[in-house]
Amino acid sequence: MSYKITINGDLDNQEKTWDLINFIFQQHGMPASDADVFTVAVGEAFGNGLLYSPDNCSVLTLSIHRDRIIAEVVNVGKKINFKAIEEFDTEHDFMQYKDGKLGIPMIKTLVDDVNYSHDKGKNKLILLKYIKNDSNVLKGEKNENY
Repeated sequence: MSYKITINGDLDNQEKTWDLINFIFQQHGMPASDADVFTVAVGEAFGNGLLYSPDNCSVLTLSIHRDRIIAEVVNVGKKINFKAIEEFDTEHDFMQYKDGKLGIPMIKTLVDDVNYSHDKGKNKLILLKYIKNDSNVLKGEKNENY
């Protein structure tokens, strides 16, 4: 079974969006702790699109499968040098983030896989989280075709 949910965002309802996606993740069988972590990553990507795109618009599409959830966040904006940004590591000097820019390192750290592309003025960030629940996940299998 798989299905898609699309959420068009706005700044005023950002917290409600976080609550909704966390609820969806848990209802699909993602353990609460994993759902919380993935919600932070997806919420950060979605929220940055709302804050930094010229039209304050971000579109979130959740593709929900038996063993994984894929979140695609699309917004208008400048190209990001995504590969040059490292994952967050506790060995980093946290003060380097005092003026922001922690979002992408944090996202890269919290998800199982992440892919970024920029085409025709739009940023697309795809976040993948496997559902680590014995009833849903096929142990040891990783689907590269998400």
